[in-house]
Formats: sequence, C-alpha cells, structure tokens
Amino acid sequence: MKLGTSVRFLFPTSPAFIDYVMVRHIVGDHQLMLRSFERIGRDVMPRVRDL
Repeated sequence: MKLGTSVRFLFPTSPAFIDYVMVRHIVGDHQLMLRSFERIGRDVMPRVRDL
C-alpha cells in the first residue's frame, strides 16, 4: 500500500486529528535501517506533512 492509500484506509473520514506518526523498524541489518530512515525523510515525511 502506498502512504496516502494506507492513511486513507486507516482513517477514511479525516486524518486531521493525528498529531504524531511513529515508524518502527523491524530489521536486524543496521545499513538497511539507515537507508530506510533516509527514504522516510526523503519520500514519506513530505507527504505526511501535507495531510
């Protein structure tokens, strides 16, 4: 699921009441986790801020 689709699925009426977003990494590979944080900052956070 894409980010916008996931948020709309979880909160079909309005995500306006969401104050915080938590991302949890379940990965044993530290490099994968760092790349994931990089992607979140680059691709996910701008979209979350626009909601």
